[in-house]
Amino acid sequence: MDAVIAKIIEHSDEIRRSHIPSDVSEEMKKRIADSIITSFGARDAPPVRIEKKVFLPLSGNLSSRVYFGAGRATPDIAAFINGSMTRYLDYNDTYLSKEALHPSDNIPPLLAIADAMDYDGKAVLEAASLGL
Repeated sequence: MDAVIAKIIEHSDEIRRSHIPSDVSEEMKKRIADSIITSFGARDAPPVRIEKKVFLPLSGNLSSRVYFGAGRATPDIAAFINGSMTRYLDYNDTYLSKEALHPSDNIPPLLAIADAMDYDGKAVLEAASLGL
C-alpha cells in the first residue's frame, strides 16, 4: 500500500475512534449549511438547468438526491450537479484560509455518497472533518 494512502487511512481511523471536538463539529455544521443554502440560490441557474437536462436522463442507479427536489441520480452525477449549485454563486466565503480551496468543495460529493450509502449525520461530520 502506498505510504500516503496508509497515512490517510490511519488519520481517518483516528477521527472515527476519537471524539470530534465540538468546535470542529460546529464549524463543519456551518460549512454544510453554508454549502446547501448557497446552492439554493443557484438551483435554477442556466448552467444548472443544462446539467440537469443533460445528465439526469443518463443516470443509472438513482441512489443520491439532487438538491431541492430535482430528482435522484448516481452519486457522481448528483455530486456534480449539487457541486455546481454550491459554487455557482460563490457566496460560500465565510471560510478564510491561505489556500484556494474551500471546505464546501468536498460537501456535495460527501453528501451524495452518504445518501447513496445511507450514512447518518455523525458519519457525514466525521468525513467532513477529515477535510478541515
